[in-house]
Amino acid sequence: MEKQFVPYELALKLKELGFDEPCLAIWAVDAPYGNTWLKVINKLETIDDVFAPLWQQAFDWFREKGYDGEIYPTASGYRWTISKSAINPNINIIGGTWVCDSGFHGPNDSGAWDTYEQARQACLEKLIELVKGA
Repeated sequence: MEKQFVPYELALKLKELGFDEPCLAIWAVDAPYGNTWLKVINKLETIDDVFAPLWQQAFDWFREKGYDGEIYPTASGYRWTISKSAINPNINIIGGTWVCDSGFHGPNDSGAWDTYEQARQACLEKLIELVKGA
């Protein structure tokens, strides 16, 4: 079940960006030893604990901040792209502007990621970097 949740290291970075949405689980932290484990509980128990969002919940949070990440398959593996969302409520048209993509920076010989999960993590890391720098 852990693979459904954003890993601890990325959840901690999301917390630093202000992510505080209700989640189904938390990453519990044993502060003196630095051990972490996933607990299915929807409230933080100690100051060191971190909310553990589902992957989709993290991507939804970034979309609300104006960034839309997409992972897509290619013949050589998986890649990602990020667009700046632009929603005009007055005319009900959704548009966006390309921000960046994975290019050929993936780890396999074709510059892509071998699995969807690897590309998804790389895309989320880039979203964190973009919002942190904004």
